[in-house]
Amino acid sequence: MLQLRNLTRYYVQLQEQKTALGNIKHSKDCSYEIQSFMIKSNKGLIAQIDKQIGQCLKEIKRLIELNKELKAKINKLNTIKGIGLITIVTTLAETMGFEQFNSAKQLVQLCWL
Repeated sequence: MLQLRNLTRYYVQLQEQKTALGNIKHSKDCSYEIQSFMIKSNKGLIAQIDKQIGQCLKEIKRLIELNKELKAKINKLNTIKGIGLITIVTTLAETMGFEQFNSAKQLVQLCWL
């Protein structure tokens, strides 16, 4: 579960970096007389991060396939409308598969609901 937690945290970090670079790209696209090198460089960085995100997602899926119990939990949670694989896996990884909780009430308290 710790490997999965590390991967989901890394996935989030990559997404944040991609967002930041996307914001920079947008500002450069709207700038006057910007050097083409900067735009090409930024696009290249975004492409590299996209590749890393894909590899990270692939590794997350590989770890899921290796753990039947985890896969069963994911399949159950996947029936909830509006949440996707990364949200499910992150929640499970951060809560150690809900093993640290004796009741649903404890989990809800963690979420401040």
